[in-house]
Amino acid sequence: MVVPDTGGELAFVLGRLEEVLLALQPFEAEDAPAPPDLGREALVAVEDLVMAVLEAERLPAVELVAPDGEFRLVPLRLVRLGEQQVVVATALAAVGRALLPGGDAWVAEVLSDMRRDGEDVAELVASAARGHGLLDLAEDDDTRLLAGLLAGREGSLVLDVTAYGAYRRVTERALAMFHLNDPLARFVYRG
Repeated sequence: MVVPDTGGELAFVLGRLEEVLLALQPFEAEDAPAPPDLGREALVAVEDLVMAVLEAERLPAVELVAPDGEFRLVPLRLVRLGEQQVVVATALAAVGRALLPGGDAWVAEVLSDMRRDGEDVAELVASAARGHGLLDLAEDDDTRLLAGLLAGREGSLVLDVTAYGAYRRVTERALAMFHLNDPLARFVYRG
């Protein structure tokens, strides 16, 4: 999957979900099992997803340049995904249900304990869902074109008009999903 570089934010929000799932796992044999859909399989799937993102982020990014040869674009990362997406989506749904009336009180308590600096619990879940959503955007001709251009390449790459159009469409989807069309993020992506 081709995703714009998030400066570590994507790994961070998915790592927070990993922390929640880890806190729900039994530590002793007599401990209660994790709630449905939030057990070991979900934890391993989220760990795999975080590792795939970290692996992509640790490699040097290709410096992308607009067709004018001047404007430096936000780099794209190639994230190698396995089959964990469905398991992660199910875990996210289970975590989100805990915030609803009648939801799992233990999961809601763990989420509340995971808050940082007055963070809203719903935002913790929503940010992880946006991170997963960014990685779950449907592959299309644009992502395939860009992945082909980036695979195995180092250094800088001036995009032609076709590739630049693909870049703009892919980053538009990312802006809508991960950054909620934030004006500052839009400026960073578009100049």
